[in-house]
Amino acid sequence: MAVLSKIRERSMFLIIIIGLALFAFVLDPSTLGDFFNSSKINEIGEIDGEAISRQEFASELDSYKQQAGSNVSEMQAAKTVWDNIVRKKIYKKQLDEAGITIGEADVWQQIVNASFVQSNPEYQNEAGLFDEGKFKQFLANEKENSTALWSQWSNYMNQIRDNAERTTFNNLVAAGLGASLKEGENEHLIDNTKLYSQFVYVPYTTIADSLVNISKSEIQDYINNNKADFKVEASRDISYVKFNIVATSQDEEAIKKDVASLIADFEKATDNSIFLSENGSDLGLNNEFQYKNFVNQENADRIFAGNKNEIVGPYKDKGYFKLSKITDVVSMPDSVKANHILIPYVGGQRVGSDITRTEEEAKKLADSILKVVKRSDRKFSALAKSFLQINQTQIKVEN
Repeated sequence: MAVLSKIRERSMFLIIIIGLALFAFVLDPSTLGDFFNSSKINEIGEIDGEAISRQEFASELDSYKQQAGSNVSEMQAAKTVWDNIVRKKIYKKQLDEAGITIGEADVWQQIVNASFVQSNPEYQNEAGLFDEGKFKQFLANEKENSTALWSQWSNYMNQIRDNAERTTFNNLVAAGLGASLKEGENEHLIDNTKLYSQFVYVPYTTIADSLVNISKSEIQDYINNNKADFKVEASRDISYVKFNIVATSQDEEAIKKDVASLIADFEKATDNSIFLSENGSDLGLNNEFQYKNFVNQENADRIFAGNKNEIVGPYKDKGYFKLSKITDVVSMPDSVKANHILIPYVGGQRVGSDITRTEEEAKKLADSILKVVKRSDRKFSALAKSFLQINQTQIKVEN
């Protein structure tokens, strides 16, 4: 009982001991020094031994949110920025080791060749062509008068430089994957090893045949010693007779009669595809509507003069005897005339600077014109003319 009394008297001390034990159990021993080190307070992470400060992360996060606007959440922005920092730090070490650098001239060329820079009227001359001098003056004004906008341009230039360095590094890595180091050494040796030689060339054609005597035994010895040079693959001579399978006039007449015997059943058929399959047709069913100039011209008039379910044929066309069944008849116009009343508004394409009508106002005006025309389409021309006379700069009529 005395022991229990002493434990109760020192209960607070035991709680503290147990709490410290649990804390030491959960905490990673390797991080205890960092936990009590005041210099680590402003660090949020470490990449390849390099510490990332809160200030650096916050600065990158603010720049990213300015570019992305309100399209991303705080959590998405933080994750993207951290991934970008990790990628940048890892690439930086590899780029330094590889000695890859991108000059200012290269960055500038990519900027001035960007489509949004080339097409911006603010950087164009009177002829509508891109003026590099105007673009330089614009950047100089931004740097002097607008810190925020110049910061965005600076970030964009840095991003171009980073992307160019990474692209160069990736291309070098990709090129290295196609060949081994040993192959590169051999290629370098071949390209850089030079051999110099001197020789005398005497063509055998300059020697007269009468000066050389060759016996048959010498020729036979040469053949025996170089049999591989005279070896040829076995070959055969083949003779054959070709019989072209061409139908005679009697054959064609018999085929035509056989096809004609199917007309009555073809007219009654409810499923044309099955009928053709069951009767051994060499051509499949064509369900597409046919224009007159696409069908057999000798029978086009008969086909297009026929009625629904009528059979035309048999007739010969492209090596076949055919039956044409008219399954449906429709009339299709080959052209259409359209009239338009185009109502320009601020923000639309190819709109003059004197246009003040908003998009919402343009929609309301178009709806009111549509209601009038639906009640009486005869009023379209009059409406178009009246609007054109009232305000030629805001209404355009096309016929």
